[in-house]
Amino acid sequence: MYPLIAHRNEHGEQPLIDHLKGVADLARAFSQKFGAGELGYLCGILHDIGKADPKFQDFIRRPKDAKGKHVGGHAYPGAAAAAEILGDLAPIIMGHHAGMPNWDGPDSLVKEAMHLTAFEPAREFLSRSLDLDLPSAKWPRWAAPDTVQREVLIRMVFSALIDADRLDSEAFDQPDARDFRGAFQPISEYAGQLRAHMSEKATQIRERGLEGTTTNQIRAEVLEACRTAAMETPGFFTLTVPTGGGKTLSGLSFAFEHAAQHGLDRVIVAIPYTSIIEQTAQVCRETFGEDALLDHHSALMPREFGSDKDIADAAAQESSGRRQANAAQNWDESLIITTTVQLFESLFSNRPAACRKLHNIARSVIILDEVQTLPPCRLGPILNCLWLLVTHFGCSVVMCTATQPDFDPIWEALGKDVKAKEIVPNYQDHFAALRRVEFTFPEETWSKDRLADEIRSRDQVLAILNTRGEAVELTRMLEDVPGVMHLSTNLCGFDRRRILAEARDRLRSGDTIRLISTQVVEAGVDVDFPTVLRAFGPLDRVIQAAGRCNREGLRETLGEVIVFKLEEGKAPGGAYKTGIDATHGVVDDQTLQPFDSEAAGRAYWRMYFSRTNTGTERNDILTMQRLLRFSQVAAEFKMIDEISESILVPHRALPDYVNRLSPGLIDESADARAAIDTLWDRTSPRRWFRVLQPFMVTVPREKLAELVRTGVVEMHESGMPVLVFAEGQYSEETGLNLGAVEPGALVF
Repeated sequence: MYPLIAHRNEHGEQPLIDHLKGVADLARAFSQKFGAGELGYLCGILHDIGKADPKFQDFIRRPKDAKGKHVGGHAYPGAAAAAEILGDLAPIIMGHHAGMPNWDGPDSLVKEAMHLTAFEPAREFLSRSLDLDLPSAKWPRWAAPDTVQREVLIRMVFSALIDADRLDSEAFDQPDARDFRGAFQPISEYAGQLRAHMSEKATQIRERGLEGTTTNQIRAEVLEACRTAAMETPGFFTLTVPTGGGKTLSGLSFAFEHAAQHGLDRVIVAIPYTSIIEQTAQVCRETFGEDALLDHHSALMPREFGSDKDIADAAAQESSGRRQANAAQNWDESLIITTTVQLFESLFSNRPAACRKLHNIARSVIILDEVQTLPPCRLGPILNCLWLLVTHFGCSVVMCTATQPDFDPIWEALGKDVKAKEIVPNYQDHFAALRRVEFTFPEETWSKDRLADEIRSRDQVLAILNTRGEAVELTRMLEDVPGVMHLSTNLCGFDRRRILAEARDRLRSGDTIRLISTQVVEAGVDVDFPTVLRAFGPLDRVIQAAGRCNREGLRETLGEVIVFKLEEGKAPGGAYKTGIDATHGVVDDQTLQPFDSEAAGRAYWRMYFSRTNTGTERNDILTMQRLLRFSQVAAEFKMIDEISESILVPHRALPDYVNRLSPGLIDESADARAAIDTLWDRTSPRRWFRVLQPFMVTVPREKLAELVRTGVVEMHESGMPVLVFAEGQYSEETGLNLGAVEPGALVF
């Protein structure tokens, strides 16, 4: 009889007992951070005991000979054993390859496992080989049965097991992989680097004689307030800073000093838009060094390529590339920059690849940038999850924005008494001092011709519409007017960056620039117009738009923000429409002026949340969590209801762009389509998916069939989840030609 093994490769065999104990030790260490070390150890010991089945042993040693034989179900014996000891641990072991299922209790599991040939060999192996006091593991008191607390703890222990299992297997299969993991600098070094960086910036400001300006005085006050608040006890914080107040670096200063003060492990910055992520990541690289952070979001790696091997294959093979790819698997890094979608969909997932990172969220400072953009229908489960992370997993949460939402009604509905500490106590004074614009709300409705005339009458103006269709139509109406440019996500990232760079140059030089945009320009884009024309929209969006007007406060007069109602104007439905209705209530109430006052903001959020499903109802996700419906929760919890697909643009700049990254790869005479074919033929498509992100446009999945049917888009033979435009269907001025698809419903 051969010894039982867990893995086998060309170099040798890993004994099953060694794998189980190795995984158990790691899972205990990972789970100990939140007081569940013995639960993690128990799961590690039990997770692969089903491999004691003789059929599975044959499969490991002779996979070709075992082809067609039943070798599955190796998770059931361990899950059954866990169910007998601590019933609700069973889903962790059941799901360590396929994902945690909905949990119906231990009885059906034990009966099903008893029918597997693996069950008895596993039980025998367990009693013969493992001299352990397994029943010593206990649930923490706070994770009572039939509570969301129990569900989240199970998910966290699941994460610890997945990471431990993958790391132990990796150590056997790829012994050199450990050289590309964990070489990050400690939190204290980030805090010191940031202090030095801010000191250098202050010196430069003094040398230029600008320390007395209102903006720089406020930035200095915000920074000092962040450093002072870092000494506070971990918990919930708000950071309310007006546009231009230095929120990014000051917020990071709070986070790193707070983490260093309280011995926390990492800082996670979650941002709603990839455009802001790119800016924030660049600021961090300039401050901490090129390899001192992990930026992990969909623009770097599509979700479809989520397996460990795919992510590793997609990375460049140099040390920094492999280290980044490895850190993306489990967030074992001191500074993580990601999207709110990535963060929260992982926290509600049941899949091993998505959940692997979760245990490393414990004992972190989580910065939620532009927190007002969290989807209202998911606020109940999101805020409840954040409360659990703070209360039981050692986290601090910082909610950052210039338009701070009032979550009190939602906390009350959840039965939580949460009072976040404001980091900048005198933030109202800062908003008053940095008032840069005056809002005007014309009573009459504007026609599109009237809007076009308003744009023609100004040499430098930004016009923001509610939909892509309206922005394209207005651009075409003004195509013969000097200085007209278009900005929306109809354009690929390469062209959006090109257009913004030209717009900034024209603004600085005083040249004519009439930029017609969708809401995409409001997402942290650094432009400074004297006038902004904004289609009537939700209050927080309008205030974000105002942040693009007189941004630096250097003009002698206040900037002009005109909020107009467009005849036959279109707007998205759902939460956006609710926001518009609530904004009407604020504008119509003269006691709430000025429009961007704190009183107006609080009134807006009260009206908004009172008219919105915030996900606190008993039949919502919170109820599914209490019932341990893991796969159902994962299916129901989506930050974005609309699923998008990427379309690759055969852009004329693409061949040169690729050759700058890989000299000589593309023939100099090749056009874009030939360059794309070369990439698929000669290199890994997964790698080039990342590289070619600047030349991709996203559209809702349900629009694709019509785009393909009408010939606007054709599938590429590579089989990759990208689409390639038919000839002539993309304009570098207005972007994707949506053809027969009605563009009015599309935003951004």
